[in-house]
Amino acid sequence: MAKNKISEWSSTAANNTDIAGIDIAEGCAPSGINNAIRELMAQVKDQQAGTDADNFTVGGNLSVTGTSTLTGAVTATAGVTGNLTGNVTGNVIGNASTATTATSATTATNIAGGGAGQVPYNSAASTTAFLAAGTSGQFLKSNGTSAPSWGDVYALTSDTAKSATGSSVEFTNIPSWVKRITVIFNGVSLYGTDRFLSQLGDSVGYETTGYVSTAGTNTSTSGFLAGQNNASDLQYMLMTIANMSGNSWVSSSDTTNGVGTLTGAGFKTLSDVLDRIRVVPTGSNAFDAGSINIMYE
Repeated sequence: MAKNKISEWSSTAANNTDIAGIDIAEGCAPSGINNAIRELMAQVKDQQAGTDADNFTVGGNLSVTGTSTLTGAVTATAGVTGNLTGNVTGNVIGNASTATTATSATTATNIAGGGAGQVPYNSAASTTAFLAAGTSGQFLKSNGTSAPSWGDVYALTSDTAKSATGSSVEFTNIPSWVKRITVIFNGVSLYGTDRFLSQLGDSVGYETTGYVSTAGTNTSTSGFLAGQNNASDLQYMLMTIANMSGNSWVSSSDTTNGVGTLTGAGFKTLSDVLDRIRVVPTGSNAFDAGSINIMYE
């Protein structure tokens, strides 16, 4: 067989009796030597230029001092040691022993197809999809083999206790992710025999109608009802207000004045996302003692 490229040469010198069909065996015609040398140079040039589609195997270390351009697939079965500088299009599979740093200013050169803040994940075997960016403070939640999603961190947060004075104690700027609020009464009293109402609010303001609420045998549609109706009683209470779904909220309370206990419950659907809550008397009485705080999560 004519030896038309380097991979067809033999590592046994005696087997190399021609090059591209030019006879170079023992006793060959002297006129063929010039042609053989020229063909040899042409084949080496084809190997260097890559035009012969030949494979090239390096048995030792391959040391490259300039820039290498790899247009085909690269397989490193023993791993890669050192830095890879440049853009990668496609999948990178394996382990990185140190951190990888993307210095490009555009996300397209970091992970092809991704937008700012998006998270890539495999939607199917060898198929990359992107989860849109979440909002600040959210965490990435696994949904098994389904696409991941963003979740909210429901941390227990205590507000600042406020003295029960005047006709209202208010707590505003409650985060939109809150699912449960606990209203805490510490020795709170009124000048007269009114009871307490916890009223919910949103960006429009406080809502004062549409409640379904009871405390003992008493009812109210103006807020979540709670408390004894003895003037100047020091009252202690925990009222839990929990999100049912959407903008609907359910309440439960236990109040004591040191003599007896009064339980209550209620329901209310707001017109928008809850962002405030206040405690007011059922009538015209004012607060005259104690403090109120809220915790939310």
